[in-house]
Amino acid sequence: MLSLEDVKVDLLSFLPAPSKTKRRLIESSQYVLAEEILAKEPIPRFANSSMDGFAVKAADTTGASQESPVILALLEEVAAGDCATQEVSTGTAAPIMTGAPLPKGADCVVKVEDCVVENNRVLLLRSASPTTFVRNIGSEIKAGQSVLQPGMALNPAALGVLASLGITTVSVYKKPVVGIFSTGDELVDPAEQPSGGQIRDSNRTSLIAAIVNAGFETIDLGSIKDTEACVLEAVEDAAKRCDAIVTSGGVSMGTHDHIKSALAVKGSLQWVQMAIKPGKPFVYGLYKEKPFFGLAGNPVSALIGSELLVIPALKHMSGYEQVDRPIVKAKAVSSFPRPSDSKVHYQRAKASYVDGRLEVFRLDAQQSHQLSALAHSNALVRLQPAEEIGAGAMVEVLLLDS
Repeated sequence: MLSLEDVKVDLLSFLPAPSKTKRRLIESSQYVLAEEILAKEPIPRFANSSMDGFAVKAADTTGASQESPVILALLEEVAAGDCATQEVSTGTAAPIMTGAPLPKGADCVVKVEDCVVENNRVLLLRSASPTTFVRNIGSEIKAGQSVLQPGMALNPAALGVLASLGITTVSVYKKPVVGIFSTGDELVDPAEQPSGGQIRDSNRTSLIAAIVNAGFETIDLGSIKDTEACVLEAVEDAAKRCDAIVTSGGVSMGTHDHIKSALAVKGSLQWVQMAIKPGKPFVYGLYKEKPFFGLAGNPVSALIGSELLVIPALKHMSGYEQVDRPIVKAKAVSSFPRPSDSKVHYQRAKASYVDGRLEVFRLDAQQSHQLSALAHSNALVRLQPAEEIGAGAMVEVLLLDS
């Protein structure tokens, strides 16, 4: 059996290189930036107040205190969006709102809490230094500065920076559209009533949700019967409509597992057994130049396989530099028993912070068909071969909600 790491290295090596596209800024959240952004203007564009208060000359505030206030004559108020028409000269002060341009002649702001207004004059109760509560031109971003670099996933703050620079379209890497279907004669739609040995198809719903939650568009291709002809027809359709194909079921060694045989002629696929539990069987490769990922049919195996392999691959195709969730350390508050084998186990767990420290406990129902435990977990505890963890030990954790 191969290690997960070796399979992932090979998997990422054949994926198509990310391609670029232009998108409207408002539609680019969590896309990966494909260009360097240079500021064409400074931020702020003008010196402005960072507080509600009074714009003054710092020299006028010398010695101001509660016991001995400095008294200045009031000028017109300057609100955000306005420009002052009066210059601040010695002995005067202009009421100013947060974000408003600093009037000519002023070099600092005394915040409103340190002032008292009476009879068209202001009493300053505290001294100030030049630039106090002033945002100077270019203090955040200078004209010509490199602001954002290629490879960055555009989060809300990054989009706000681009908007503040007047950028309305941006070059990003395309995200693949992912087609998803399940295989199995035993499967019926969730809306149907199973009969005999039939079961409702839960994998398709789970995998679509997992891939959508990771930020990708999906196409639901339905449930497919366990014949080579049906599988081949479904994959042909997916290859025409999608940029990547994900299936569940049909990848093990049974006589009705047809994924590998159906696609062998027109695809370049690898069928592997990985030293992990759950999710040991996996098929991957290219079908007519479209990446193909075949996951195990057991519900937990399919979802964990998508987490460990499929979603990282889709992120790689989308230009992400970091495609895996980080591994963090947590204190085990329960034991994590496991069989003595040579596999890396991913056990379902519940993690929470207690007094600022991450703690994790094991959930029951760890078999690969028991989806309910995964529904209640927010973490996977990674156990190395033959490693058993007792309560109080430190464990490796993938946080699924991060």
